[in-house]
Amino acid sequence: MVKTNISKKLTFVLTVMAIVGCMSIQAFAATDIWQPNTPSQTSTQPYTVHMNSTGVEKIAWKTFSSSYNPNFTGIWKAQCGGQYSYTFNADNIVQSLINHQPYYLHIQTENFGSVETDVTMGCRTKFPVAMKVKVPTNLGAKQQVTVEYDPGSCNGYAPCKATSFSQLIGSGNPNYLNGFANTFTSYDTETDANGYVTFTTWHGGDYIIYK
Repeated sequence: MVKTNISKKLTFVLTVMAIVGCMSIQAFAATDIWQPNTPSQTSTQPYTVHMNSTGVEKIAWKTFSSSYNPNFTGIWKAQCGGQYSYTFNADNIVQSLINHQPYYLHIQTENFGSVETDVTMGCRTKFPVAMKVKVPTNLGAKQQVTVEYDPGSCNGYAPCKATSFSQLIGSGNPNYLNGFANTFTSYDTETDANGYVTFTTWHGGDYIIYK
């Protein structure tokens, strides 16, 4: 009889521990949903998330899902210091493009004098919404430039648990973009007063900005 009581108590304790453990996991999972650093949104200032300037920023796919995150609406910006930013309208998310894997936002730029800037964006998933990308250049203020995608630089997919930028670049399946243009060129683009260039794309890869 004593053993039976002890067994019951042990079973109860283990059950409580299991419930608490599940609650902890669920609480941790909830943090995967993107949360803005700005408390409110205005017509001129989007919800802003300040990204890690030294690493890879991962966004859970549930962030974009209307089923898991129905309140994810309006204009959002992912800002990395004064280096670069991604801006998009959450109301235009294409739910059929959402994959059950993280999305990565990270950019590296390399300047070649005052005539060319090379931009590398992490490429592992198609964005489920058009991203307006803003990057700094050495091309000068108010300059007419061309933004040209390097064909084939975003045609692969690798396991999504990336911990470094090098794991987000590379090639793979040539049919990866699945109907999205494998070429992208934006003419008549102008740098702003600080030499930044803004262009819109659905996917990462290598882009060349030149006069």
